[in-house]
Amino acid sequence: MDSDDINANINMHNSHGAFVWDLSQAKGGSDHNPFLNSAANGSAYPVASTATTTTSIASSESAGSEVVVLAHGILVCIAFVAIFPLGGILIRIIDSKYTLLGYAFLIAAFVLGIAMAVKLDYLDNGHAKLGIAIFAIMILQPAFGFLHHHLYKKYQRRTAWSHVHVWIGRVAIVLGIINGGTGLKLGHASVRSNIAYGVCAGMMCAIYIPVAIYGDVRRVRGKRNSESGS
Repeated sequence: MDSDDINANINMHNSHGAFVWDLSQAKGGSDHNPFLNSAANGSAYPVASTATTTTSIASSESAGSEVVVLAHGILVCIAFVAIFPLGGILIRIIDSKYTLLGYAFLIAAFVLGIAMAVKLDYLDNGHAKLGIAIFAIMILQPAFGFLHHHLYKKYQRRTAWSHVHVWIGRVAIVLGIINGGTGLKLGHASVRSNIAYGVCAGMMCAIYIPVAIYGDVRRVRGKRNSESGS
């Protein structure tokens, strides 16, 4: 926290359960309860009016927050580490319904993520900002894809919209995978979770990036061969 406001909220701790502070057990020097003694001497410390001070957060709220965060992470992981990269690799084979499934996961994950970011005041966090930016460009991809396919059928070649659609998709997938890592850091994920995500994301990138490069090289060579043959 970067605040000297004694009433500032520490939102990060609100979902981690409860604690009980028994002031009757407090000791300082020969005094049984130094808080009461200090107050009697005119100190600025408050008088302890009760023997026990309890701060509690309902366990159901804590569990609910954890479930939402877990669901958000799983949905985003499925979308960006599995569905979208595989869609880019198998674009000539898979059905368009596969891509729609990826968008369903993406939208659900975005809604859950925004809800938690608002609740915990994380909208200014880098993970949330990058997530919003990725969602904004990904939600426009269907329109870019329509222009790409419509103009390709008309001119039988890639146009500027084709490159916009292809490269926005590639950049968004890579950024989505990276942002998954920042989300794990923000959520204080375990070492095992970080390792598992890193291995899966690394394997997918190791497949996706070479395939994308190979596809571009083959397309350029085919275009040159066609032009030289004509």
